[in-house]
Amino acid sequence: MLSIEVVSASNLKNLERIGKSDPYVKLKFQGQEKKTKVVDNNLNPEWGETLEFPVAANLSGGESLELTVMDKETLKDRMMGKASISLAQAIRSGQQAFPAQKLVDKSSKSIQGSVNLTIRYQAPQKGGGGG
Repeated sequence: MLSIEVVSASNLKNLERIGKSDPYVKLKFQGQEKKTKVVDNNLNPEWGETLEFPVAANLSGGESLELTVMDKETLKDRMMGKASISLAQAIRSGQQAFPAQKLVDKSSKSIQGSVNLTIRYQAPQKGGGGG
């Protein structure tokens, strides 16, 4: 099981003309996608949510997690920043904290804002013999 605790974000760029952005985090791993709740009108949101991805086979350490911070909109949500996170250390040690994961824009240029998260990995149990 791959568990990602999305703790908070800080200093996110405001995309709104009036008020503040309504951020949430979208995580993608091996074709699966999970989202946190939306925090309204906040550039330093606190989610405190754990999102879990079932893992069928042992991970090699070459995998990565795609993280995107989005601004919830009525018609089309907008990207506030993203990060690609290597899972190598979390797989080796079972856990890795990212207290201030920096964000980049669509063209991979550093932008303001960071996300605080912790990744935990537990290898799948070997199947028991049947029959």
